[in-house]
Amino acid sequence: MTRRHGLALLGFACLVVAALVAVLADDIRRWPAKIRGGDVQVRVAAGQPDPWRAPDRVPFRLGERLLGISDDLEYRRAVRLFLTTRPDPRGFSTVTDPTRTTREVQRRLELIARGKGDLSRRSAAANLRGVLMYESGQYGDTSYARQSIRRFREAIRIDPSNEQAKFNLELLLDRSVIENPPGRAGGGRDRAEAEGAGFTRPGRGY
Repeated sequence: MTRRHGLALLGFACLVVAALVAVLADDIRRWPAKIRGGDVQVRVAAGQPDPWRAPDRVPFRLGERLLGISDDLEYRRAVRLFLTTRPDPRGFSTVTDPTRTTREVQRRLELIARGKGDLSRRSAAANLRGVLMYESGQYGDTSYARQSIRRFREAIRIDPSNEQAKFNLELLLDRSVIENPPGRAGGGRDRAEAEGAGFTRPGRGY
C-alpha cells in the first residue's frame, strides 16, 4: 500500500512538473511578441504604463530570467521614461513632476551606462544622459554643457562605433564655440574639449 502511494505521488509530481514546463515554454514563446508590441506602443504613446509587463505565469519571472532579457528590458524602460521628458507637439504631457522624472531617468541611465552589460546599450545610455543633461541646463550655464560633453565622450569610450554620440559631441563643441567665441571670458574650447571625440579620425560628427 505504501509503495502504491509512493508511486501515485511520484506520478502526480511528474504531472505537475510537466505542466509547469509546458506553461514555462509558453511563457517564453510569448515574450518576443510582447517586446515587439511594447516597442510599438512606446512609439505611439510613451506616457502609457509599462508596455513590457511580464506575460510570465510561472512565478519569479522565470521565463524572463531564462531568456536573459532583464538588462534589455531595463534599457527599454529607461528609454520610455526618457521619451516622456521630450516636448510633445500637441501640448499634452503625462509627467506630473518633470524634475523628479528627469532625475529618475538619469539614475536609470547611469546604472545601465556603468553596468557590465552590452557595450552598445551602455554607450547608448551614456549618450542619452548627455542629451538629458544638456536640455536640463539653464541658458548661459556652461556647467551643464560641460557635463554633457563628458557624457558623450563616455559613450564613445564605451563604444567607439556610436555615431550618434560622436555627432552630438561635435555639435555641442561647435555650439560652445559659437556661443562662447575665443576671447570672451570663459569662452572657447579648453584643451580637453578641443580634442573632440579624441578616439577616431577627425571629421564632422567625430
